[in-house]
Amino acid sequence: MAAARHLRLEEVTQALAELGGEANWEELLSRVTEKREGSYAPYLDQSNYEKTMFQHVQQHCEGYKKFIGPVRFKKVRRGRFRLVTPGPEVPPADAPITTPGHGSSEAVLSSPTPIAVDITEPPPRLRTEIYRILRDTELARKVKESHRFECQVCHNPPLKLSDIKLYAEAHHIKPLGSPHEGPDVPQNILCVCPSCHVLLDYGAIQLDVGQLSTSPTHTIGREYVDYHNQNIFRKVQLTG
Repeated sequence: MAAARHLRLEEVTQALAELGGEANWEELLSRVTEKREGSYAPYLDQSNYEKTMFQHVQQHCEGYKKFIGPVRFKKVRRGRFRLVTPGPEVPPADAPITTPGHGSSEAVLSSPTPIAVDITEPPPRLRTEIYRILRDTELARKVKESHRFECQVCHNPPLKLSDIKLYAEAHHIKPLGSPHEGPDVPQNILCVCPSCHVLLDYGAIQLDVGQLSTSPTHTIGREYVDYHNQNIFRKVQLTG
């Protein structure tokens, strides 16, 4: 049965390890896709799937502007990467957990642009606009803390801004703004990484309650997940 899970950093690092620790982008992409039985699910299409995988490489590769660490890959030359660290680092259980406000990183991501996959030729650039209400509420902070800042969608380890700061974003499943008018309640909030936040806003991925990470102190409202799948998934239009 074809894989339906979201791409994880571990899949990319494992595939590169199996290729001898160094490979061209095309080889790495082919290996990961093969291990996923050729499936692009749950992504909208092949292009979205490939861009998501390349973003994993960008975020963990030395020298890239989108690098947020920790280092997993090194760019040997254009389109060729080497494995630096075999697997993800998980912060110790007693590591302090803090989060920055929406006034910095999350505000920048409120107007995301498509990732340029610069392996051969960059794709055409499209101007897109997504209206997002930013509320760094106590509710959002509690949701993120209840999941230890790990993304509920892709389950990747939390982003480390420093030795003591972890980072995640709060996504309202049913958006707060018009015309959706979703409520600012814990059941309507997901703890997500920046990558999944953008994909959810674009309607590029579908949500499955059974695949979302859970917490004893955080319940996800199925009605909000159904709303996303029926009204947002594949409904966001790109405008030039």
